[in-house]
Amino acid sequence: MLNKLEEVADRFREVEGLLSDPTVLNDQNRYRALTIEHSELIDVVKDYERCCRIREEIAGSQELLKDPDAEVREMANAEVSELETELTELEEQLKLMLLPKDPNDQRNVVLEVRAGTGGDEAALFAGDLFRMYCRYADQQG
Repeated sequence: MLNKLEEVADRFREVEGLLSDPTVLNDQNRYRALTIEHSELIDVVKDYERCCRIREEIAGSQELLKDPDAEVREMANAEVSELETELTELEEQLKLMLLPKDPNDQRNVVLEVRAGTGGDEAALFAGDLFRMYCRYADQQG
């Protein structure tokens, strides 16, 4: 997983460099494709960098566990357990982010909701269903 994340980070840096290239700015189709790729990669790279910082903090806190002072060891132990919890949550989130994207994610959708047989109750249900889908779509952006 770390190798894949490093590849994503390298690609992100490459895309950032390409976005500042004047020849790419002149080609609007390529520029648009690179900005879309940049927006998809930025969250993964931020979380990966946060993951690396947490690992460094854990290593520093584990050094404090060797301190002769009991209070320092206790504080370091609490910090290590807190950081490890955050690290596991972040790693799970990164695993989900690395899953392949569906090619239809960027496409629009048309949804038709009709009241079937059943009179007023069917119309009320169709209205409720439509509002539910609208709210879900608004929440998902």
